[in-house]
Amino acid sequence: MEASAKRGDPRAWYILGIAHFNGDLLPKDWVRAYAYISLAQQAGLPQAGRALTQMDSYIPLAQRQQSVPVASQIASAAESTRAQQLTSASLGTDSPRVPATKPHSAPAVKDSPQIAAADPGEMDSPATAGADYARPRVATSQAKAQPAPRPVVSQTAEPEPKPGPKPEPKASQKPARPASGPWRIQFGAFGVASNVDALWSKLAKRPELAGHPKIVSSAGRLTKLQAGGFASEADASTACSRLKSAGFTTCVPTRD
Repeated sequence: MEASAKRGDPRAWYILGIAHFNGDLLPKDWVRAYAYISLAQQAGLPQAGRALTQMDSYIPLAQRQQSVPVASQIASAAESTRAQQLTSASLGTDSPRVPATKPHSAPAVKDSPQIAAADPGEMDSPATAGADYARPRVATSQAKAQPAPRPVVSQTAEPEPKPGPKPEPKASQKPARPASGPWRIQFGAFGVASNVDALWSKLAKRPELAGHPKIVSSAGRLTKLQAGGFASEADASTACSRLKSAGFTTCVPTRD
C-alpha cells in the first residue's frame, strides 16, 4: 500500500490517510492524514471529500495548515518516483527505493474519533464509490459500557483499543501568526462592495488562508479581493489548487 502511495495512487493515499487519522497499523498523525486525504480529494476520489469534511470537525486549524506543505512534498515525491520508475523500466534496472518520511506527532486527545475507510474494491465502481465513507464514532455512556467494534483499513481484525482522551475545545486553539511575503492570491474584482465581504466570510474559514490578511483595493469602479503574505509563487499556487478543489474556482497567484 505504501509503495502505491509513493507512486501517487489516490486510493492508497486515501487508505493511508484514514490509517494515520485512526492510528490503525500506522502512527496517529493528523497532519499527514489530512495531507493524504486532501491529495486523494484533489485526484477526484469521492470518498476523500466526505472524509475531509469529517476531519475538519476534529483536526485543529493549525494542523490543517501544516498539512499544506506536507501534501506538496508527498505529491512531488510521487511525481519523482514515477519518473524514476519509468527511467528504470526503459533501462531495464530496478527502481530506487524511496525513504519513508518521519510522521508528525499528533496531540493527545480524548475519545479520539474513528473514521472507517470505504472498501477499496468498491472504489472501482462509480455506482458504489463512497457508499461506506467515513462515519465518526459517537461517544455515549452506553457505548462506553459496551464499545462497538471499530472498522479498520486492513483485512486483519485488530483488538478494540481503549478510548483515548477527548479533543481539546477549539476555542483554546492559538490563532495563526500573520503571514508575510510578497505574493498574493486574487479572488476577483466586484462591482458591488458587499460581495467582497460575503466571499471573504467563506474564504476566511479555509486553513489555506489562516494567518494571511485580507487585502481590498480599488480598480476604477471595481473592488479587488486578495489574500496576502505568501512567501513564494509556489506557496500561492498550492493554496489556489486546494481552494479550487474546494469549489472556489476564481483564484490567481499575483505578486505585490
